[in-house]
Amino acid sequence: MTISELSPTRSHAYDPAGLDTISTQLLFKEARQRRRRRWLISSIVTVIGLLVLGALAGVAFGPATVGPVASPATPRPPGSAATLTASEFSVRPVLCLAPPASTDAPLNLSAPLPACTAASALTAGNVGARFGPSSLGRSSQNIASFPPDPQFASIPSTPSTRDRSTTTVILPGPAGANTSVRYVLGPAGVTATDVRAATAQLVLGTWQVDLSLTTSGSARWDTLAHQQFHAYLGIVVDNRVISAPIDEPTDSTFTSLSGRLEIVAGLTERQAKALAATL
Repeated sequence: MTISELSPTRSHAYDPAGLDTISTQLLFKEARQRRRRRWLISSIVTVIGLLVLGALAGVAFGPATVGPVASPATPRPPGSAATLTASEFSVRPVLCLAPPASTDAPLNLSAPLPACTAASALTAGNVGARFGPSSLGRSSQNIASFPPDPQFASIPSTPSTRDRSTTTVILPGPAGANTSVRYVLGPAGVTATDVRAATAQLVLGTWQVDLSLTTSGSARWDTLAHQQFHAYLGIVVDNRVISAPIDEPTDSTFTSLSGRLEIVAGLTERQAKALAATL
């Protein structure tokens, strides 16, 4: 039997449409398989692309975490701190408290401030004697419970124009706070020029500003903190004392603060971020 004698199969038979039924089914089947392969490849490429983008996002922004919320650290722009005076930001030792300035007493801005009396001085010894050693560990002793030094009644608060980092000043507390409490503060140990970066951070529901100090600022901060160990420090912003914490109240011996300074003063989110941006 020759090839020409073979009976034509269905696949070789003439079809008016040009393809017989079986051939058509095979072609459709192959087309469906090609579409499935293209869909599968496209899906794999999409998934890989999303994974790559996710990995890149993780590198750029870091992993998602649950915890304290912080605004990015705000590096101090060159020269910005030089425009801030000691009245706008400084950390000073609290020497004693002063009563409200008497309105009927002669006020003399040019006279040097007298030294605090021994009974009113907020030294570590007086603070410890008043509260007791065990109470220092609670870290939140009310400074207003100390009696003010009456000799400062005839002296007004120091205006920002006269506030110098090297002098003793009298400043009020936060706006809207108890106006009967004023603070007699020694020369500033830390000022805005000592700040390298500032971060507004939400910690346990309280907004605070964390400062990272320069190398020289860190040394000055340690000197001031050592001097005021278990005594009060005044945080001055805009010519007011916004916070007056006891220095390292829970520590039995002084340890270096490693160039870190936290400002916790009942700030709102807006206030904390504004202060961080300023510093």
